[in-house]
Amino acid sequence: MENKNIEKFLKEIHINFLKEGQAIWAETSGKSMEPVIRKGDFVKIVPVKVEKINRAEIVAFLKNEKMLIAHRLIRKEKEKIFTCGDSFIFAKDPPLEKEKVLGKVVAVRRNNRERNLNKGFWYLYGKIITYLRIYGFPLLVILLSLYRFFTQPRIFFVKAIKRIRIIINPK
Repeated sequence: MENKNIEKFLKEIHINFLKEGQAIWAETSGKSMEPVIRKGDFVKIVPVKVEKINRAEIVAFLKNEKMLIAHRLIRKEKEKIFTCGDSFIFAKDPPLEKEKVLGKVVAVRRNNRERNLNKGFWYLYGKIITYLRIYGFPLLVILLSLYRFFTQPRIFFVKAIKRIRIIINPK
């Protein structure tokens, strides 16, 4: 129970630092941004106004006033923005109020190696996956399925067999 209190305290500190204009490094806990960000990676979040964040960049925002989420920016409108996790093929986040955005993710640290997300391969990857999500959805499904097939073959086949059983015997 004590670890949960410490984690909650750290999240509150991270949120306060971002609101005060300070960059932070935070450990990730989910799989929604794989392969760019994996569970246990550290991400550098820099406070930036929404107007300065471009499509395909990863934004950090508050969910339910307590949880810090990092997802890719898909579209901006006058009062709202639309985000989505890279590995969630069929899911989209609900529209998000611009005030909830605390900054953008500019780097990922994994195994003592830091990757800059504003240039190089991961920058290009972000642009491509955003473009595919908007314009080439079937190709995106194929690419992410191939990624899962090669990185998690056992899980991929178990899920495929379950889907086939549901199609054959829908009860």
